Formats: sequence, structure tokens, C-alpha cells
Amino acid sequence: MKKLLSLKLFGFMIIFSIICFGLTSAPAEAKVLKWAVFVPQMAYDSPPLKQFVKDIETYTNGEIEIRIFWPGEAADIKEMPELTRRGSLEMTTTAPVFYPSIFPINVALQSFPMVFKSPEQATYAWRGLFREFPELQKEFTDFNQYCLNRGTLAMYDTLSKKPLRTVADLKGVKLRFLPGKYCADILRKAGGVPIVNPISEVYEGLMRGSLDAVSLNLQVFDSLKFYETAKYVGLSVGTPVGYWISINLDVWNGFSPKIKEAFTRASNEWGARLLELILSSKDESIKNLKAKGVQFIDFDQKGWNDLVYSVGDPWVVAKDYMIKDLKVDAALTERFLKRWHELVDEYEENYASTGKKWKYE
Repeated sequence: MKKLLSLKLFGFMIIFSIICFGLTSAPAEAKVLKWAVFVPQMAYDSPPLKQFVKDIETYTNGEIEIRIFWPGEAADIKEMPELTRRGSLEMTTTAPVFYPSIFPINVALQSFPMVFKSPEQATYAWRGLFREFPELQKEFTDFNQYCLNRGTLAMYDTLSKKPLRTVADLKGVKLRFLPGKYCADILRKAGGVPIVNPISEVYEGLMRGSLDAVSLNLQVFDSLKFYETAKYVGLSVGTPVGYWISINLDVWNGFSPKIKEAFTRASNEWGARLLELILSSKDESIKNLKAKGVQFIDFDQKGWNDLVYSVGDPWVVAKDYMIKDLKVDAALTERFLKRWHELVDEYEENYASTGKKWKYE
């Protein structure tokens, strides 16, 4: 009898141990983050965003999962920062130009594309400024967010419904142009009508006639099929520092150092991958556009440059714009623009003029 009881007790202990072991060893449920992006799912630059999601899951060993919400699925563009500030969204990817009162210094980097001669130069400047000026991050933390990184955009060309060859051809043209007061003033001086709207609204605008032309990049014209609504490409106007990846600050502060490192690593790799995609995809997009009947028109670039500088030297205008319009502290503006200009020149001297390729860092 005692032997039978002992066997039963032993069996019970084994079963209890198995149950307890199973409970303690079960993997923790992944934390799911909602990420609203303003990049259309079919855009050429959406794959690096999708890869970012995969990288986070890999680098956190499945502790964090991210669900992407494409334009219009979770929020309007104008709502994204506020929803992320409140925590209704954990992450956001959008462009600062839509929120100048919240992210003024970041807006400035998007408002003077003519100071950059290449996407790599713009990325070089952004990474340097991001490291050296905590004020860029402070604009996000003041709005209860943490900026992980910003991406640079490919060179902006102009797709139009009729050929544009000279500045005179811009008269009366409704152009989805680059953001900021300076760019708008340049176009207005040529007699054009500047329009700023999300990429997701451009195709319909061209189709319905509320737009006559759009300044974006060749890869977007190709991937989003804008060539179906307009057939002429010309007028290269530069490249801006573009959209960001940010995360709710409370969520960020709740992460362990290991998880933070995973996000930092993935966001840096996203930036490098996006730049590489920009540089490697241009020729293929040109080929595809030509196959779709798009004509590449030589624009009087000298006439354009003369027009730009007739409105004002971009570095001088940037100072006035940051202080008077964006309300950035004058001393900070001086330091920021000085270093920005230095980084542009550094890239030109160390890389562009030597043919040496810069390694993303």
C-alpha cells in the first residue's frame, strides 16, 4: 500500500513538474506595435520599410512585432504625429514639412533641396547633423516621440503633361512642388502655381487636372505609374532630406537596452538600404519610363539656377526662414546652418571630387 502511494506521489510530482516547466518555459507573447506610414505600399521605397519590420522581429528574437498601416488605413497624414504622441499609434513615418510648427529645424532640412547635388551628399549632411545637434531629436521628444532616423530622397525631377523647356514654360503651371516658402516663392516668380500635397493624391490630381506637373523622383514616376497621366520629364531641382521613422517616447523608454539597440541597428540599416536603393534604381526607372513612352526633355538649367538665385542665395534665405518663419532661436540657427554648410562642402571635397564612396554611418 505504501509502495503504491509512493508511486502515485512520484507520478503526481512528475506531472506537476511538467506543467510548471511548460508554463515557465512558454515564450512570452510578442508586443505588437502599430506603425502608420505615408509611403504608398506600391512605391519603390516601401521595400526597405518592410525589411525594417522583418529586422526588428529578428533582432528582438520575436519580442517585438510591427504592423504597417499604409496611407489612409489608420490615420490621415496630418494626424500621424498627434496620434503617435498620444500612443494611439506606436510609430509613424511621415515628412516634417506637413508640421512646421512642431518640427521646425527638421523642416528646414527639407526646404532647400538645391543645396544638395546628390542623395548621398544629403544623407551625409543629415547623419552628421543628427549626431551633433541634439535639438533635432528634442523636437521629437518635446512631442513625446523618439526619432530613429530620417531617409533621403532621390533627385527630384519634374514630370509634366506638356513639355517644359524653359522658365517661361512654367507660367500658369499647377505644380506639386517641393515644400517650403523658398521653393514656393521661386515657382511663383516664374508664374507657376505651387501645390503641396501627399504623394497618394498626385496620380488623381494629374488625371483630373488639378495638377499639371509634379516634382518628385524618377523611381516614383515609375513605381506609382504616374507616366499614365503625364509623358514629359525635365527640370531637375535637387534632393531634400526626407521622411522619418519615429516611435512613441513612452514606448521607447519602456524598452530594455537590448531592444533599443535592435531598433537603432534596424533604423540605421534602413537608412543605408534606402540610399543604396535610390542609387541603384535610377537607371532601371529611366529605362522603364522610356518604354512607357515618356520623353526626357532638356530644360534650361542655367535659366532655372538664375531664377533660384534671383529669389535669394539659399543659405541666406534659410537663415531668414528659420528665424522669422519657423521661429528657431537665432544663435542655434547660426550654428546649425554653419555646420550644415560645412558638411555639404566636406562631402564635396572628400567624396564627390575624389570619386570615393562614402560608407553610411
